[in-house]
Amino acid sequence: MGLLAGGIYGYHAKRLPTPLIDIHIFKYPRFTRSFVAYALCQLINIGMSFLLPNFGQLVIGANALLAGLLLLPGTLLRLVLMPFGGIILDKKGAAWPILTGISAMILALLLFFGFQSSLTIPLMTLFYAIFSGGFSLTFSNLLTDGMKQLPGQLKADGNGAFNAIQQYAGSIGASLMAAFISISQLHAHGLSATQTTARGSSHDFILLILLGIFMLGLQLFNLKRTKSHKQTE
Repeated sequence: MGLLAGGIYGYHAKRLPTPLIDIHIFKYPRFTRSFVAYALCQLINIGMSFLLPNFGQLVIGANALLAGLLLLPGTLLRLVLMPFGGIILDKKGAAWPILTGISAMILALLLFFGFQSSLTIPLMTLFYAIFSGGFSLTFSNLLTDGMKQLPGQLKADGNGAFNAIQQYAGSIGASLMAAFISISQLHAHGLSATQTTARGSSHDFILLILLGIFMLGLQLFNLKRTKSHKQTE
């Protein structure tokens, strides 16, 4: 329904002299790829924020306080590292912080998936800190790099589009994580709630890994095209 509404809006906006968000921003390929990667980054981020406390409670058996607190060190790490991501982009360009950040996020997701059967709250806290470090280098820089591709008269529209997709992608992330766990629980086949939640969480981790790899591919293509363009010039 959301995709349908977006399509209807795009059709309608093309016929307005002053649309709420000018869809001509998507005529700039690098902006569009950064926009999609930004949406995926937020989807994965909110998906993890939903998945991990539930996994901690329902699979590991931690109480609600501990399951929630496992996110705290990673969240605090973001506050420290986020400004450095922008500094690195200013000094070294977009490639280093964005590709390093996405790689760190994928690494953390692979660790969650690979160690799923032996996860503990301290181990989850460590893996989430790695994920948060990668997110800090990636999220804001995707927005910055995307906005740089737009001419001045479209920057307000680009900013509005980024703000809108941030909310939408986050809601999709939480919904997908919940859906996979619910489907697993509905098809229990004699398994306990702990086992079905673990199985659903495993599917969630696989999905997030695939989305992370796709996000990395988008940015590799983005940066490769930019490098080729500069060499041609």
